[in-house]
Amino acid sequence: MNKYYYERSGILESKINITYHELFCKTDEELDNWIEEVRQYIIEDWDVRGVPPMVGQSIDDIKNHNNLDYIIFATRPFELTNVFKELKNANFNKKSIAISVIAGKKTEIFKKNLLNISKIVRVMPNMPALIGEGVHCIYTNKSINKKEIKEIDKLFSLSGKTLFFNSETFIDKATAVSGSGPGFIFQLIDIMEKSAINLGFSKNTAKILINETFRGSLNLLNSNNISAEKMVETVATRGGTTEAGIKKMKINKVDNIFNQVFKAAYTRAKQQGEGK
Repeated sequence: MNKYYYERSGILESKINITYHELFCKTDEELDNWIEEVRQYIIEDWDVRGVPPMVGQSIDDIKNHNNLDYIIFATRPFELTNVFKELKNANFNKKSIAISVIAGKKTEIFKKNLLNISKIVRVMPNMPALIGEGVHCIYTNKSINKKEIKEIDKLFSLSGKTLFFNSETFIDKATAVSGSGPGFIFQLIDIMEKSAINLGFSKNTAKILINETFRGSLNLLNSNNISAEKMVETVATRGGTTEAGIKKMKINKVDNIFNQVFKAAYTRAKQQGEGK
């Protein structure tokens, strides 16, 4: 059964709805065209509040409207300074909420550079949000009220789980763990696939073996209340093949490698926040 990008009523039958496979196969130009079709659909047909919402996609759209509910910043960290320059004279509505998904950039910098903006949210999503399986780590400053928190939760729950933190420091830490995490997992899968090929398996067979092992193991772990550590103890029987492999991982200090990996990503997130 095909899994569609949009699964809510009213959108499922729309021409803008496509399968994930179709989405990932699009060229850059085709993707841009599809995004514009989605934008027009929302404006013309998606009647959420009794009136079509205003959906902007450019700096001018933001500057020319002072009644925006949300202003989402999703640039690369080094591009944010230029965005602030272009928005220097924009007179925002005090009720507007600035949402940043930019690595490293603190809420204070948005409050300092955006006129009338006091409600600020930092979100660190991750790549699986593309298929509705992401995790979004969220920090809201003190100007955000409980009703607005519920709206933000609802917004980001559309593409995965949400976790709210009381300290902004954890957003940089989450950037290292869950934000960058998919890349680390993909790297690990790639290493394991190549190791399986070195044992004599074909590339396709190695891919199936590793991908299905990851998928099945994660589903098994999530199906019960047992920790990953306990699951290791369960599968690594004394004198068995798994124990032999686990011992080799411990000898090579794989745990220390991942400590270094997360620390490096966390350090880089903080550096990006400082403009480095």
